[in-house]
Amino acid sequence: MSTSRNDRQISSRGISSLRDRLSANRPLRNLIALGLVTAAAVVAASVAVIQQEQGVRARFEPQPVFQGLDTKLDQVSKFIYTLGRGMRGTEDVTLERGADGRWTVAERKNYPANQELVKKVLLGMGEIKAFEPRTARPEWHRNLGLLAPEDLGSAGRIAFFDRQGQRMAAILAGKVPETAVDVKGEGMIYVRRDGETQTWLGRGKLPLFPRVQGWPATGFIGIGRGEIKRGTRWAGNGPRLEGRA
Repeated sequence: MSTSRNDRQISSRGISSLRDRLSANRPLRNLIALGLVTAAAVVAASVAVIQQEQGVRARFEPQPVFQGLDTKLDQVSKFIYTLGRGMRGTEDVTLERGADGRWTVAERKNYPANQELVKKVLLGMGEIKAFEPRTARPEWHRNLGLLAPEDLGSAGRIAFFDRQGQRMAAILAGKVPETAVDVKGEGMIYVRRDGETQTWLGRGKLPLFPRVQGWPATGFIGIGRGEIKRGTRWAGNGPRLEGRA
């Protein structure tokens, strides 16, 4: 009992001594008060941001990222997929629709594109939904993989253009969350509309190929067997094998 009373007396004297020092040292007292006010302001701001974002999510209904785009896909004559290559800048993959409606890869001297893959991209852009809102703060875009490629970011941009060259829609696709497929079997990916800061957890199917090699069609395109007159097989370091029809 005596020890406890002594401890309380020592503690009381320590508090009293600290109070006396603070009373005598006005700058220190002001600095401590300013620190407490700043800490309280930071906590209040953080709580406000969290409550605001939670409130937005609670009343948000999933909606298309691009309203009405699914009804205008026949007007898309070109789309460009832009990727960041770090200090080497950016790289574009350009798909163009010809007069016959067939798509070609501009970076491969207009070699025919994989038509089914192009179709999936068109439908994916038209149907992808903003499933849940995420941050609207630009400094957090990198965490979701949504920093623009020209800003040394890892996001891939898909931009649609009409026949007059006007941009119809552009999306930045970022990281795939840990739960990449929802209960309906659709993919989940972080997205934001190009030029906007608001980010979303997107739901849909959006094929993404980071290299131009993934876009050309495979096999011989549009060459009938009767049109082949001669063929050459050559590995580059051996004899050539030629055949004629």
